[in-house]
Amino acid sequence: MSDASVMLKANFTDLHDARFREVYEDTLKDVKTYYDKIFQTVDSDKSYEMYSAVSGHTMMQPKAEDATGEGDKRIQGYDATLTNDSFYLRAKISYENIKDDQFNVLEKEAANLAEAGRITPDIQAADAFKRGFLTTDLNGNAMTASDGIRHFSTLHYKNPDETSTTYSNASATGVVLSDDNLETGILALEGQKNLRGLSKKCKASWLVVPPALRKTALIITGSDKRSETSDNDANVYKTMESYYGGKLDVIIWDEIGTNTSQGTGSNTAWFLMDQKKHELTFQWRERPYVLPVEFNTEKMRYEYPLFGRWAWGMIDWRGTWGSKGDGAAYSS
Repeated sequence: MSDASVMLKANFTDLHDARFREVYEDTLKDVKTYYDKIFQTVDSDKSYEMYSAVSGHTMMQPKAEDATGEGDKRIQGYDATLTNDSFYLRAKISYENIKDDQFNVLEKEAANLAEAGRITPDIQAADAFKRGFLTTDLNGNAMTASDGIRHFSTLHYKNPDETSTTYSNASATGVVLSDDNLETGILALEGQKNLRGLSKKCKASWLVVPPALRKTALIITGSDKRSETSDNDANVYKTMESYYGGKLDVIIWDEIGTNTSQGTGSNTAWFLMDQKKHELTFQWRERPYVLPVEFNTEKMRYEYPLFGRWAWGMIDWRGTWGSKGDGAAYSS
């Protein structure tokens, strides 16, 4: 029985017709990826890696003369396990199809597979945002921060010893992206507390948006004066550098919008991140690579295997903040 996934001459008649001047390749070359800029990237040498945290101490307390001073203990945080999954793709081309190709298109199959290996992690890692208000990824796997709560939530636990106290890294009202609401989000990110309830000292360095919010985000952050007003106020998002030690950069990630390669994202959701303090982690076990081409002598065909292993997850929710941007109440 013929393998339906094999590329046969009958399916590529144009490649064997010398009347054509050119046959161009509709591939994804030169597509920019963003996961490798946004995520903390680490290497792994095991099938899985475990992550944990230990708090610092709380504030010093006043002590009266000759009185016993206050004692304090550090707190162990939540555990997170990132298991490296395997990913695979194989291209199969008949001997005759390659040999009779008049344009040498099929000889570049290894390079085209390598491109698939470059974009796949970007498409998958976008789930951290486009499904960040849900509890599962597109494959039905659990997708939560280390405390077991979804990435962007109003109900994150303070620490394992104080689960009755909850913190938030999401807008409870789904505020839309605007000049005023950007400030609301920045203040919320700056207000995040650590395991002991002290300020985490987060600063907004990235504004992550889908393409549908590109214009709004760039106008707000790039206007000479304050956007959406007729007054002469300074645009604080252009003058934040002296305060933050860095400007607020806009990252436009097409894979988190609705025009995505896999699944449906959002055209309204927007996110803020502290570049140095967030814990979104991408873990490489084996970067995608094309294995040596195999020749199947029984079927007389060339086979190109593409393989890789990786994992990603949110080790801790702090350092990130998000809004669904739909103007609806959100508590989860």
